[in-house]
Amino acid sequence: MGDNLLEISLARFLIRCVMIVYEIGIPYMDKRYQAAELTLLQETCKKMCIPMPRIVEKPDNYNQIQLEL
Repeated sequence: MGDNLLEISLARFLIRCVMIVYEIGIPYMDKRYQAAELTLLQETCKKMCIPMPRIVEKPDNYNQIQLEL
């Protein structure tokens, strides 16, 4: 499971607040449990006319930071 299963819900909320979300980092995504949230995310993106964010499982944040330095 993800840290708290709120990553996709949070992204959907931010999209509804007119923020562009490019990427959702989630430690683990079990589509059986997240299917409804993914559907709502897709519908929200269509309604707000913005592209669907990329979903990244097990993001390597350490390497991302090292590349920026």
